[in-house]
Amino acid sequence: MASPLPKILSHVRLHGGLPDRVPWHFGERATDIFRKYATLRFRLFPYIYSQAYLCTQTGLPLMRALVLEYQEDPLVCDIEDQYLFGDAFLVAPVYSQDGRRSVYLPEGTWFDYWTARSYEGPVSLKIESPLDVLPLYVRGDSMIPMGPKMAYIGEKALDPITLDVWLCSETECIIYDDDEMVMVRARRKAYATTIEVSASKKNYIAKLNGIGCPLKVKVNGVDAPALGSYSELNKATIGWYFDPSLVTYIKWDALGVRSEIIVTD
Repeated sequence: MASPLPKILSHVRLHGGLPDRVPWHFGERATDIFRKYATLRFRLFPYIYSQAYLCTQTGLPLMRALVLEYQEDPLVCDIEDQYLFGDAFLVAPVYSQDGRRSVYLPEGTWFDYWTARSYEGPVSLKIESPLDVLPLYVRGDSMIPMGPKMAYIGEKALDPITLDVWLCSETECIIYDDDEMVMVRARRKAYATTIEVSASKKNYIAKLNGIGCPLKVKVNGVDAPALGSYSELNKATIGWYFDPSLVTYIKWDALGVRSEIIVTD
């Protein structure tokens, strides 16, 4: 098995019988890879918690066989080694020693989470993945709420919330927390992207993937300042930063009122 390390799951358990299952038993490299995905899982906590809430409303499981959502596609009927994780992710673990596998992406636009490369489904891919890369794809028109980097849940407040936006035309998501429920909508028309966030108690960072350098960014009708680095963005209360990898970040404080962000590029 090429990837015995944690997949993207709502629950991770290392205890159990022999053989030893703790990552440090397998050496430093295995521990580093485990740490990478444990960190991602903790950052995904707002997404996982919100998706779990939606599961209580719809009856859908958090981990879903492809056939559950693509019942008209005969090619998904026998796929047992891929799954959907909530509304946004398709996960395709590697089980071969050589790191090779085929991945089937159903109808629609899909993005490689690690490279941002887009694919139009239905399509079958032949991939070769190194040990530290879990094949992970994001459904087009997804918005993934993420928290700050932390070593365990509760180490830090879930603030700011990063909205990881993979936009083709329009999307929406619910961010559910014990003390508030926030509705977020995003749409792309011509050369403008608009994000609307209902009243919240938190700060937000919108991460717009695949967007060229903006001409201007308005937050609630006011021009937001362009910043020179992501570290400057972290220190600011409002502003935007363009990364040359075609990612635009916008930060603002919701301040308990509805927010509207317009990005013109």
